[in-house]
Amino acid sequence: MENLFKRLQSKKNQKPLADTFTQNKPTSPHTPQIPTEGWVQISPLVWEKITEITVSPGLKQEFPLDESEGLYCLDTETTGLSSGAGTHIFLAGWCHYCPLSGNIRIRQFFLQDLGGERDFILHLDFALRDAKALRTFNGGTYDIPLLKTRWGMNGKEFPTFIHKDLLHPSRRLWKQVLGSCSLKNIEREILGVHRVGDVAGAEVPELYFSYLRSGAGDDFPQQLRGVFSHHLQDVLSLWFLEVLLKDFEKNPLGPRWTLHLNREKFINRCFTSPEIAPQVPWILPKPSYPLEIDPRCLIPHLSPQDCLAYSGKVWKATGREYWGLDYTHRLIRVENTLDERMEIIQILSTLWKEKRSLKALDRLLKFLEHREKTPLAWEQCLRIMDRALAGGFLPESVVLSLKKRKNRVEEKLKPKDISKNNP
Repeated sequence: MENLFKRLQSKKNQKPLADTFTQNKPTSPHTPQIPTEGWVQISPLVWEKITEITVSPGLKQEFPLDESEGLYCLDTETTGLSSGAGTHIFLAGWCHYCPLSGNIRIRQFFLQDLGGERDFILHLDFALRDAKALRTFNGGTYDIPLLKTRWGMNGKEFPTFIHKDLLHPSRRLWKQVLGSCSLKNIEREILGVHRVGDVAGAEVPELYFSYLRSGAGDDFPQQLRGVFSHHLQDVLSLWFLEVLLKDFEKNPLGPRWTLHLNREKFINRCFTSPEIAPQVPWILPKPSYPLEIDPRCLIPHLSPQDCLAYSGKVWKATGREYWGLDYTHRLIRVENTLDERMEIIQILSTLWKEKRSLKALDRLLKFLEHREKTPLAWEQCLRIMDRALAGGFLPESVVLSLKKRKNRVEEKLKPKDISKNNP
């Protein structure tokens, strides 16, 4: 606290920013002797860095990038993981497409010390005036509420934007495929982004506090290089994710979203940058790259029969439990031929034996008991239940359900006493 008081005292006589400053931004008479690696001091405690990245002509032809003008993909780095009043934003920035230059532009704003937060907020507020819409990743829960809090703590109102949190459409498309829909997992499995030597997000607050304890000097580009690189990659991934999700909205039945049999990965380098490309291979899949998605996302665009065929293709290509359950569920709902009934039994039996899927076991027993409804099917049902009960390691609720079903099936197999009905 004493060090913070001394730093604030040293800045006491410096003139703060006016609320209505123009593009003639104030500059500090102090010139750092340490290389700033592209960072420009725009206020006593606020720095800005602009990174331009060239987009390949192929990407411009495939995606209508001009439509994304004014769309900012925003991310923040903070002093904590909560969005309360005690959490400060020390690094904020966004990625957007510039139609005039044809490049991707990333703007990052860094707060060198917490005493300069008012100027930091004023610069962000001014720079965001050109934005028409915002995209974030989990920003609806974290970033946007925190931005509103910090604006309010500094006597300003956060601007109103059309905001979309890309976490939710990502979960709809890939939750059942990837399991975890963290940005890093989506980068690796969907975008083809491979981070090298990246700083974990949970470590960022402590790195910033370590920098403050060291004196908050002008050597921050060296001390916090990993944090800046982490943030830059976050906003870049967010921008490419927005491009990909926009493609699904416009062309959900295109080959990128419906071809799943070709397992070979075709990739297309989207841009090159001398500063970034040698370290991080940023790529985006071509239309021929089969992206697995939750088939429920295609239901509004496909007929029931097409959904059935689609789910079956994905199951045969991947062999994953989810696709097997989805395919058999859709197959059971229609009138089945003998071959289709045998296929249902074979798939569910495989999922139970190899993956120990309780859902597959329950569906298999229901199908044999209620859809097949023959003595042979009931006998097969009993054999499966006997093996399952003998194997152990089943939840108590499942054991009780199996015993109840077993008693019911055994009653069905008992020969009926005709003499009782004919006295």
